[in-house]
This record gives sequence, C-alpha cells and structure tokens, in this order.
Amino acid sequence: MDPPSQGRARGRARGRTFPSEQHASSTPVPGAVPEQLPLVSTHGPGRGRGRGPIFPQAGPSTSAPHEVKYKPKMVFTTKCIENKKGTSGTPLDLYSNFFEVSKLPNYSFYQYCVTFEPEVDRLGERRALLRMNSDRLKGYLFDGTSLFSNIQYQSDPFVLFAQNNNKENVQISLKRTAQLDNTSSNYNQLLNIIANKCLQLMGLTRLGRNYYDPKARVLIHEFGLELWPGYITSIRQHESEVLMCSAITWKVLRHDTVFQAMENAFRQHGHNYMQPLKQAILGVVVMTHYNNRTYRIDDIDFDANPMTKFSLKDDSKSTFVEYYKKRYNITITNLNQPLLVTKVRGTAPGTTETIYLVPELCRLTGLTDEMRGNYQLMASLAKFTRVEPQKRIDSLLNFGRRLVEKREIENELSKWNMSFSPQLIKMQGRELPMETIIQGDASNPRRYESGRNVDWTAKLRSNPLLVGVKMERWIAIVPRPIQQESMSFIGLILQAARGMFMGMNDPLVHYIDNDNVGTYLDEIEKVLSRTVPDILLCMVSTNRADRYAAIKKKCCVERAVPTQVVTKRSMSNRSAMSIATKISIQMNCKVGGAPWSCHNPMKGVMVCGFDATHDSINKSRSYGAFVASLNDEFSKYFSIPFAHSRGCDISNNMATAFETALVKFRKHNDGCLPSRIFMYRDGVGDGQIDYVLNIEVEQIKATLEKHYRGTNYKFAFVIVSKRINTKFFTSGKQNPPPGTVVDDQVTWPERYDFFLVSQSVRQGTVSPTSYNVIFDNTGLDPDKMQRFTYKLTHLYYNWSGTIKVPAPVQYAHKLSELIGQHLHNEPQRDLDERLYYL
Repeated sequence: MDPPSQGRARGRARGRTFPSEQHASSTPVPGAVPEQLPLVSTHGPGRGRGRGPIFPQAGPSTSAPHEVKYKPKMVFTTKCIENKKGTSGTPLDLYSNFFEVSKLPNYSFYQYCVTFEPEVDRLGERRALLRMNSDRLKGYLFDGTSLFSNIQYQSDPFVLFAQNNNKENVQISLKRTAQLDNTSSNYNQLLNIIANKCLQLMGLTRLGRNYYDPKARVLIHEFGLELWPGYITSIRQHESEVLMCSAITWKVLRHDTVFQAMENAFRQHGHNYMQPLKQAILGVVVMTHYNNRTYRIDDIDFDANPMTKFSLKDDSKSTFVEYYKKRYNITITNLNQPLLVTKVRGTAPGTTETIYLVPELCRLTGLTDEMRGNYQLMASLAKFTRVEPQKRIDSLLNFGRRLVEKREIENELSKWNMSFSPQLIKMQGRELPMETIIQGDASNPRRYESGRNVDWTAKLRSNPLLVGVKMERWIAIVPRPIQQESMSFIGLILQAARGMFMGMNDPLVHYIDNDNVGTYLDEIEKVLSRTVPDILLCMVSTNRADRYAAIKKKCCVERAVPTQVVTKRSMSNRSAMSIATKISIQMNCKVGGAPWSCHNPMKGVMVCGFDATHDSINKSRSYGAFVASLNDEFSKYFSIPFAHSRGCDISNNMATAFETALVKFRKHNDGCLPSRIFMYRDGVGDGQIDYVLNIEVEQIKATLEKHYRGTNYKFAFVIVSKRINTKFFTSGKQNPPPGTVVDDQVTWPERYDFFLVSQSVRQGTVSPTSYNVIFDNTGLDPDKMQRFTYKLTHLYYNWSGTIKVPAPVQYAHKLSELIGQHLHNEPQRDLDERLYYL
C-alpha cells in the first residue's frame, strides 16, 4: 500500500508506551533536527566510504560526490610494470558506460573556503544566503564549504552580507585557498560538482550520494516496496581522455517506517525489545520523508522522545513535536517513541555532529536478510533491477541525449566552457582462451575445456574427482517430521557421490523428534561425546538463522567437526539430483577433498586471499580471514581468521597470518618456500590504497625478507574491487564473453590495473571486476598476470563454473562471513586446513 500521508494519525500507535532504560528526560538533549538547528560537534573521524571502517581512521574521510571535502591520495602503481597492456587473446570490439567530456574549461578556477558568522548549519540556508549575493559573485559553484569561480575576487578574504529568515545579518567570508587548472588534484572535484548540477537540472532528487527520479518510481504493492531509478556519475582523467562514468542504479524504499519496526519488536519481545530492535535498526539507512534526506542510524536514545526539549538558535526551548508542527506542519502521533541517533560529518574537519530523528518520520530503505531470502520478492525486484544489456545501453544513450539536448543543462555547461559527447565510448578488449579443467587422479587425469559458458557441471558428474576422500564414518541427524524427504535426499547424495567415484559409506542416522534449536544441540552433543565423525549432515525443515548459527557454533567453535546443513526446500526441489551432486562435492571438500583443478604451468606457487566482514551483532568488531594455498593444484588451503576492532590497524594480524601460511606451505612442500606468491586483497577503497601499499605490503615484505634471508623472493599484491560501476558491452549490444579483459582507455594512468569479465550470466548485465596490482616483482608480464588471475576464478568449489573473483578471495569472504554473521567467535584451529566454511 502507499505510505501514510504526513500528519496522519496511526490509530493504536498513538497510545503506545515504549519503556526506556531510565525515565524520559525533560532536559535539553544534545543534538538537533537535521538541517535546522545547531548540532553538537565531537572531535573524531567522520563517516568513511566503502569498507573503510576496517582500516585505521586517518584524516577526514570522503563525503558525497558533490560535497567532496577530501580527495584520496593518488597512489602511483604503474612503476610495477613498464607497459601494462597485454596482447594475448582474441581482439574484441566493446562499448562501455562512459561518455567523453569533449570540451573542458580552458581557464583557471579559484577555490575559496566559505565561512558564515554567525554559523549557519543548514546547507540549503547557506546556498540561499550566497544566492542573495549572486550579482557580486557572478558564476560560481558551491559544495557546502568550498566555492569555485573563474573570478579572482578583489579582496582576500572577500566579505559579503545577507539577511537570514530571522532578518539577522550574516557575514559571509570567502578565503582564497587554491588556484586550479586541469593539472590540479581538485580539478576532478570541480568537474563532478558541475556534473551533479546537471543531474539536478534533469529534475533528479539527491538521496545519499546519488541522484534518483521519484517521478519514474516503480511501486511493488504486494511487498510494500518502491524502486526509484537513478544514476551514479563520476568524472576523472583516464588513460588519454577525461571521461564520465554513468551507471544506472536503483534505490529500494520501504513503505514502513522505523516506528512500525519498533512496534513489531515490542509485540515480539515485550519490554525486552531494546536489544533486538538495535540489532535490526543500527546501521540501517533511513529516509526522512519531509526532505528526502538519508541517514545511517548509529544508535537509539531510549531516554529521549518527541516531547524532549532542546535549544533553538535564539536559545528558546522547543520540543520535537512543536518544532515539526511549526516547520513542516507535521503532527507527530506517538509521543513516547524513542529517538534515533545518527552521526554526520561536522562542518569543521575531523569532527562529527549528532542528529536526532523521529522514528515515525523515517522510512526504511534497503532489504533485510529475511527479504533477501524471499524468492518471490527478489524475483519481483529483479524484473526491474536486472537490466539486460540492450535496455541498459538504451537508457544510457537516453541519459547522454538529455545531457546535450536539455536547454537548461546546455546553458549551465556553457558557463564553464564544458560539454559531453552523447555517445558511449568504443574500445578494444581481448577474449582470453578457455582454461583446461582437470579431474581424476595423477595416474589417470581427465582433461576438458571449461566451455564457452564456463559451466562444466555436466562433465563434472561423469568424471572422478581430483581428490576424493573416503567418508567411512559420517552421521546424519534427521528430524522425524521430515524423515521421508531426508532419507530420499540422502539416497541422492550417495548416488551422486558414487557416480563421481567418491568413497562414501551409508551414514549412521540419528533421529530427533523435532528440529528446535535445543533439540538439535542436545543431539549433537550426544553424538560428539561418543565419536568424532568425518562430517555431520544436519537436515532441517526451514532456513532459520538462529538454528544454523547454533549448529555451526557447536561444531566449529566448541568442537572441530565439519557440518553440512540441508533444508527441506532443497530436498524437495525439482533439481534435487543436481543439488545433491553439489552437496556431495561440498562434503568432500569439507573433509579435505577437491573436485577439480586447472592446468597450471607455474610450480611452487602460493596464492593468498583476504577479506573482512563486520560482526552483525557487535558493530564495533570485525573479522578478517586470510586464506593461502598449499599445493600446485590450488586445491588445498590453509585458513586463519582473526578479530579486530573496527578502525584499528590490521596489518600486524595480516603479517602474522602471512607468516603462519609460509610455515604451513613449507611443511606441505618438503621444506621449500614458494617460488612465487600472489596476494589478492578485497575490501579496499580508493582512499585506503596508500595505507595498504605502505603498511600492509611493507610488513609482508619484511616477513618475506626474514624467511628468504633477503630480497630474493617473488611477490605480487593485487587489490580486487568487485563493487564497481564499469560495464562493458559487445558491438552487438550483448554481454561480453567470459575471459574478456580490458587494460586500456577506461583504466587509470597512474595504476597497473585491468578489468576482467570472468563470469557468464543468464539474466541482466554482467559486471567486470577491477584488479589493481600495487606491488609486483614476480617477473610476469601483463598477459600472464591477467591469464593467471582468470585461471583462479575457475577454482571455487561451491560452483562448477567461474566466479567474479579469484577463488582464495571468495574463500576468505565465506570464512569471514560465517564468523561475522553466525559464529561471532574464532573457530577451532584444528579445522584450518579444511574448507569447512563452504
């Protein structure tokens, strides 16, 4: 249904009383309503972008694209290689979602720092005060703190005056801070501000960092959702041209408010609702419907409510109820609801400010885990968000035409002597050759090509596994209500395993009356107190997160036994035989086996992967996972997770894990150190590359020098970025084939980088992965580095096809995700040479 209109009473909600940790305060609460009132500043880091919180916070972080206060340091990594362009493979004509900035400002700009006296907190009010002086300022751009103009004003500081809504005089001072040309580090910032002005002139609405079109919203009534289409744009210097990347995006908005989520938590948990509510709400992004602004929720203040008073600018007192009625003509209906707390970047560098929000005025955005598990809901969203290449290209070309044909945009761009090409850029990529998959043991290997669609499932079923571990003693726990489905499915697992020549005995079956958490844990404890099975197969009726977490904690943290959990839905699926095949392979991997490998001419190589996940319960805690190969086939791995506080240095843990992996490798390879080492690192934003290069890489190099007794080692460190906006299309407006590599034109001139499309997708537009080689002395040329990286995407054992990233990175992701979302503790080290987290 449509969201309730502003000021509408919500019946029973009016009388709901939420208990607080103490009595609600009637004294002023630090903080204020967003954009309206003085905010409380606290010295400390602002909110970073991307995965930044797992890194030490150093200096101001990056804000929204059109309000950039801090530009990440440009890190030059092209020194790793003289020429980063490869030549191998079949040439391929491609288009990409970039528009050339065909005309650029050919004069200098001046950058001014703008201050207001008395201080003005609201961005809209700052802009309005500047507009009152537009005749003296002439053409300018303002991002909230910095003003850009091609005019050098006659005095420094340049002082202006304007009157605010209260008829008070405000002094505006412009202090010149820099002169910019196309070689200046802040030049891209200026171009992006101009581009975002164009998006505003298109009638788009800013939500968070991006711009959306609420007029083109799509309503999905059956799930209480709506989708806003929008664009992500970014301008920068690429190899030979300044280009604007333009990507289509969607914002998911929910019709329910945070207050409704509070009501649900109260109904389910009564007076103990506070902790479950925090777990559900903290970190969620909400939108205030009275001004369409988005905020990430950092806390809930149960001691404050809409009747709490705070100080206005004139030092008078107001409640939130009074303020919203006067300012927006909104009637807050529930007077007992606790207030939401969010931290935003302060006006002074390196500070944060606290804002209080009223829950019933905040719409929830995004999807919960429960929603993501709803197949019907996700299918409904995919109809709109999973855009086919042809339709995506048409949308992008329409966007390009609007940039050049809309009169208001043309006038704005002409002020800055700037223009865009309406056509997508054309380039040449290369299609790498297909990889050779190897199954069977060394005495009788079976070799075949991965195929055009890089899916070798059919061939996998009819060939023996690379390493099949005999499972002589394994146990299945079966709830009696799903006994029939469970036993039939166990039969399919055995059939699939024997078809791939796996040695798998019939399991010892333990029946339980139900699959409640307590019942399951009691039975597991009974089983493991008598014997240690090769693996424990747990059949469950539904995909309950608490039961899954309890089983994994019992077997990974308290004990050291691999487990496989199978739901009734999987057992009853029409593709049950295919699922059983995949599960039998998973089980084989968890006990030390391996289904296949790829042809690898380099011997003695160790590949490593790292990723990190934030703890879903303890928001101040994160878990990193380091994974390293131990054999030439890249089929056996050593895994080591470690916990760290968010914002703390993880380089010592990384170096320690790396050193432990070296020791393990020597143990498995007759005392020999690796001939070459490749480290693939996920979870690094642009602003963190300098830290990774100068701290993490240097500590690993120090470890290598200790073990190799000098610099006689061969090592490469590659940053993997899969959450990127770049897309590629063939000249026939289709997805590029798996193995497509692009290392020119849209890459960055200061980097040794390339894009790789390693997957084949059946629906939507395929996404490439970006690889940035920040250190490399392995001696491999770009062709071999690209080919080797592509090879590693074939070796993830949860899928008989290629994946988006190298297998060690995905293994690290799976391990850190298991711990951060379910275990919340480090698992037993007896499991560290098994892929128990598949």
